Amino acid sequence: MANFTASQKAAITHHGHNVLVSASAGSGKTTVLVERVLQSVLHGQDVTRLLVVTFTNAAAAEMKDRITVALKQELTNHRQEMDEETRHHLAQQIGLVASAPISTIDAFALQIVQQYYYTINLDPGFRILADPTEAIMIQEGVWSDLREVFFSSDEADRFRALSTNFGTDRSDDPLADLIMRVYEYAQTTTDPDGWIAGLADNYRNDLTATGPLMQQLRSTAGPIVEQVQRLLNQAAELLEPEPALAKVADNVAQTRSLTEIVAQALPAENYTAVQTAINDVDWPRWPGGKVADEAAKETKNAAKELRDQAKDVFTKSLGPLFALSASELEPALTAAHDLVDELSHVCLEFKGAYWAEKQRRHVLDFGDIEQSARVILGQADPDSGATVGQIYRDAFDEVLVDEYQDTNPLQEAILNAVSQDGVGNRFMVGDVKQSIYGFRLAEPQLFLDKYARYTPSENLSGDPEVDPAQMGVGERINLAENFRSSRNIIDFTNLIFRQVMDRQVGDIDYQGGEELLLGATDIPADFAPDTELLMYVPGDAEEGANADLDKDVGQVRAVIDRIRALMTHPEKRLYDRKKGDYRDLEYRDITLLVPTRSQNLQIQEEFTAAGIPIVINDAQNYFKTTELQVMLSLLKVVDNPLQEIPLVAVLRSPIVGMTADELAVVRLADRNAPYYAATDAFVRQYDAATADGTTTSAYRKLSRFNDQLRGFRELARGNRLVDLIWSIYNTTGYLDFVGGMPGGPQRQANLRALYDRAHAYEEGGFKGLFAFVHFIELMQQRDKDLDTPVTIDPDTNAVHLMTIHGSKGLQFPVVFLMNASRSLRSSGSHGGQAILSGGQIGVQWLQPDTRVQVALPQYELVRQERDAREQAEALRVLYVALTRAEQRLFVVGYGETQAKLEQSWRDMANTDALVLPAYNRLTASSLLTLIGGSIIRHPQYPGQDMATAALTSDATSFQVSWINHPATVTGQTAAAPIVQPPLTVDVDQWFEYQYPYTAATQTTGFQAVSEIKRLFDDPSLAELHADPQSSGHQVVADGQDAHRFTQTFATPKFMTAGEDERPTAAAVGTATHQVLQSLDLHQAITPDYVATVIEDLVSRNLITAPVARNVNVEHVVAFFTTPLGQTLLATPATVHREVPFAMLMPAGDVFPAMRNDEQNLLVHGIMDGFVTTADGVILYDYKTDHIGHHQDAVVQRYSGQLRLYAQALRQIQPEPVVGLRLVLLETNTVVALPVEGAYDGNSNKS
Repeated sequence: MANFTASQKAAITHHGHNVLVSASAGSGKTTVLVERVLQSVLHGQDVTRLLVVTFTNAAAAEMKDRITVALKQELTNHRQEMDEETRHHLAQQIGLVASAPISTIDAFALQIVQQYYYTINLDPGFRILADPTEAIMIQEGVWSDLREVFFSSDEADRFRALSTNFGTDRSDDPLADLIMRVYEYAQTTTDPDGWIAGLADNYRNDLTATGPLMQQLRSTAGPIVEQVQRLLNQAAELLEPEPALAKVADNVAQTRSLTEIVAQALPAENYTAVQTAINDVDWPRWPGGKVADEAAKETKNAAKELRDQAKDVFTKSLGPLFALSASELEPALTAAHDLVDELSHVCLEFKGAYWAEKQRRHVLDFGDIEQSARVILGQADPDSGATVGQIYRDAFDEVLVDEYQDTNPLQEAILNAVSQDGVGNRFMVGDVKQSIYGFRLAEPQLFLDKYARYTPSENLSGDPEVDPAQMGVGERINLAENFRSSRNIIDFTNLIFRQVMDRQVGDIDYQGGEELLLGATDIPADFAPDTELLMYVPGDAEEGANADLDKDVGQVRAVIDRIRALMTHPEKRLYDRKKGDYRDLEYRDITLLVPTRSQNLQIQEEFTAAGIPIVINDAQNYFKTTELQVMLSLLKVVDNPLQEIPLVAVLRSPIVGMTADELAVVRLADRNAPYYAATDAFVRQYDAATADGTTTSAYRKLSRFNDQLRGFRELARGNRLVDLIWSIYNTTGYLDFVGGMPGGPQRQANLRALYDRAHAYEEGGFKGLFAFVHFIELMQQRDKDLDTPVTIDPDTNAVHLMTIHGSKGLQFPVVFLMNASRSLRSSGSHGGQAILSGGQIGVQWLQPDTRVQVALPQYELVRQERDAREQAEALRVLYVALTRAEQRLFVVGYGETQAKLEQSWRDMANTDALVLPAYNRLTASSLLTLIGGSIIRHPQYPGQDMATAALTSDATSFQVSWINHPATVTGQTAAAPIVQPPLTVDVDQWFEYQYPYTAATQTTGFQAVSEIKRLFDDPSLAELHADPQSSGHQVVADGQDAHRFTQTFATPKFMTAGEDERPTAAAVGTATHQVLQSLDLHQAITPDYVATVIEDLVSRNLITAPVARNVNVEHVVAFFTTPLGQTLLATPATVHREVPFAMLMPAGDVFPAMRNDEQNLLVHGIMDGFVTTADGVILYDYKTDHIGHHQDAVVQRYSGQLRLYAQALRQIQPEPVVGLRLVLLETNTVVALPVEGAYDGNSNKS
């Protein structure tokens, strides 16, 4: 492990207790995890006793591949110095990796359920409800039925009040959405029913100082009051040395004294006292008047900024928590408690009804799987009496968890149940700074709790087996070295995050061991291109210059300009770390990272117009494609022709092909009726004698379509949906039509995907065209798609576009962080009538009489908790984006003008401390605001006027480019027409070309010795050549057997009942080998002993009784009377039996037709055995063939096989091969073959 750092070595070798590894971006997390498994296996660990949990199926597959490769490399590189036991162990482990418990937590939970379903009386005949939209369809049906039950029940008034409070004037859909959100959240908890039932507990009418409400308010309000006091104190300190500003100082002092009263009341007083103290805080008008002294004027302005910020924090954060008086709050709490209690009741009823419906359909979603697994682990197994959890704890020596920061409480409970108690056997690796899946209800606090409690590795003795008393609850190891990025990326990332991430905002102290360290020391020190900020500020351009340019388009065009400059400038160099030299930049090196997919089509259009190739890695635009829009419109029309927009869309599409003039002619037939009625009127009124060309054309097209539509509607009534869709494809020819369009194969694939989705929809138990159309609309509403992840050809030289979330775990030479100025406050961030966050629900009460919404303190508490959580995640998203870059980084953003943008950055950075004010970071409007506030105080910032001492020694280098009018994209050089050069190919030579490696296409690269032996002058080879069909093999160009398996499968036993079942010669031969390998060479080989061994093999079902009766015991015993048999009995410790091997051979040495092919074949087989003597190794091989008078032919048949064995034997052990023995059991003959002639690659003669 010479190439690992000290911290990496600790993460690899420390065992015997719980270990948490905080692995920063680019620190080799996966490499460390693989190496830990490898080292464990090298020390005798069985890989099947290691539970490895990953975040995705792709990560699990990659983990298995990397572990397999590592084990194979270890076995290949160190085979000679390994003892036989170690070699055998490694070879065995390589074969076990594929079946090792390396999977996602979902897959592991599913395995638990499938194996122990009976402990909770669960029906095992279920399928996974993996499609979220299918789940939504079932939920809608359940809710619709349940809603009717509630409205007609005795508690209809309570339910109606619930619907009124959380619904709208038009529908109660928001209530349904809330029910689904509560259910989804509950499914991630360890007690879903208990959590739902306890939602109303926080709404008890208790305003005392010790009540739960005041306890929550204190924990939230305390830091806010401290922030207000800190800002006011800073203002007072500024004003104190200035006698001319005494009135201003008095103004600040007055507010300070009132906030001090709040600070004193908060820890011990009840709600009324604290609310009164807060209401008493006054913010008097700021004193006016001119200040002659310029310095005093600046001091006054600075003090006002601090006072105004304190006021902003107080009124926006503290005020809403205590907005209601006690007299207003008490009745509101009573009403809200009843509302939330009813909400809990409805949610529990929905949960039960939804479960019953899933049971009826025999489906379970992943939440059900994990909940069932949690329950099962606590149940007793009736066979063993132990709990299932204990069975798993006994089965695993270690539990390794990748991406631990993205675990939720339910998954943590499952992992706890299969892990050892006490010091534990958990190895958890992750990076809380990269926890960006809050929308999937990941809980990074689980990581943070252990991060705070576990003992840092550097505080321990350094012994891998640390004393539990010294270690405490666990060990924490930090991997800070970044081996991915060059120094400029590391410096810029650290510059930003030292100032914006701490425990208040971001949940972790970035300066407390989380800063990135340069690990890529192979990159030249002088190669550190500046990080660039590309700021589009259209307001600074000449009037009217950007009048028609959208701000998003302007940013994209600025990026296009910069890419063009990079590609045409000498600076377009990257350092190739594999070659150790510089190389030119290519389009494939560049990746654009976007916050969301909303700009994808816009970016694609602009890049296409500019002639810059671009591919979208994680596009989800399936439903936006023309062919799908047309098909969905047609399905809507088939369902209901009165839908005018879909109808006109179909008529205008290539399926019907009507022009705008023809559509107008149809409308004139009846101007007031629905358009479908107008089409009927038009057809009835058509008169061929008077019709003009446009009318006639419209009539023909419309008549044909009406006939088709009637057929489609008739088909839809009594047939499957897939039959309807395929009939549409066949009748209209639309599937063939799109195949002729640009991108035809992809368009046809899209239409086939719709067919496949309809098939899966009906397989799920859903029926009907209307429901399918609704299903598709649901998918569109929830931004779901049918497309699969895009697989990009690595040879495609194009810019890549993907989301920041999609880029996690990846790295790119050049990164553009797009649209960094995008608002962090989504349109729905206010939360509506209810907010779920942090395990709590916050609701607004709709006052029945006044219809006024009352925001309760609980609502404000949850809202602030959610906002802080989302802001912390936004920081982590930024961290992920910046650390994807390997060598060059660009940040792209927008501001109205340079002056306004820079002022917003100054407002963010109004402190001399290194870390920016917490309130500023919590309320930052965009990632760009955080970045700008972090660089504007840097000494290198252009026109620096507010440098801070905390950054004086920072060596980060960056540039800021202000772009007010990017170049126009249209009409650039790439838009020039492509001219096909004249054909200069010799057509005759072209058609006569012979592929030089044809033989390689007719064989496999994986050959068994039992197949290759036929190449060595086998007497039967001519027969194989004469009748290749009967041999079951293909023949290459020179007549050799290509050994590609084409035989039919064996006939199943149930089809051969009653036929002659006498054992075949091959079965008897295999059984004889089994007997010979099972004999104990330490005792005399007698007929009775051999018979006893055979009986044992039969009892263990290793051979069948009919076959056993045909094993010739006399032949076996007789062999051990030969000199070779006596040698085996005399030195049993030096005998090696059933020795597997695999080796690479030049393909041309085996198949002369491939003599010009430089590729190798992997040859594998199993030797019967060899014995080590003082002179060297004697290799032997048993044969049970019938000999008769053909011994010479049999010997020649197998001599090539033994020569191959001899060549392999030389590679796997160091002793010389001094003897080759062919054991002919039928005649009790041991034939000595010449060693000198062992496999000659230039000949296939014996």
